[in-house]
Amino acid sequence: PLPWYVEALSLIRDRVGPWPAFVVSNGSRSDMRQLLEMADVTYVRSRSPVSDLWSLTNCRVLIGSVGSGFTSWPSFFGQMPTVMYPLVEAHSYPIRNRLGLFNGLLEPDEPDPQLLESLDRMRRG
Repeated sequence: PLPWYVEALSLIRDRVGPWPAFVVSNGSRSDMRQLLEMADVTYVRSRSPVSDLWSLTNCRVLIGSVGSGFTSWPSFFGQMPTVMYPLVEAHSYPIRNRLGLFNGLLEPDEPDPQLLESLDRMRRG
């Protein structure tokens, strides 16, 4: 649900600062309106799945879709902290982060301490 993405991005920015964000989606701009109204959020629609995967692989923190290959593969290749909507089924094939960064489900009201530590590491560089 879109409000969860807004909460997730807000939580991450509260921890790391006002990082720019981009949205890769096959949804329309109007579908993403609530998220795109946030400061420094850009909608990306390359029309090339490979380009989209490459963009996602190179982000600092990935807020991913439930059970999507467009979350799993970039998370695996990019080895960045990754959060997904809190449905157990969404994380049935977890990708382990070789750097010890968080990769899991996010409850914005009760963020996992490992996520907060991972965000602190990303903020410090």
